[in-house]
Amino acid sequence: TGVSLVIIGHADNNKPDMTQITIAEKRALAVKRQLMKIYEIEDRRLLVFSIRDPFVKKYKLKTEGLDRKAEFRLIRLND
Repeated sequence: TGVSLVIIGHADNNKPDMTQITIAEKRALAVKRQLMKIYEIEDRRLLVFSIRDPFVKKYKLKTEGLDRKAEFRLIRLND
């Protein structure tokens, strides 16, 4: 319970930037819904990000070559 899962959505590079971000976020949200449904993980422990979010930029997470995927990162919650 002291760990959260970050879900980062990715999309193809063949559409305008805003379309890519929308597709990537929808992909990450779909993954979140399935994890909640199948594994009954609490909503507050599943965080959804895209390449434009400060979390991704802060940790300089590489997003190249991750088209049409969802990436997962575990983070510890501060107590």
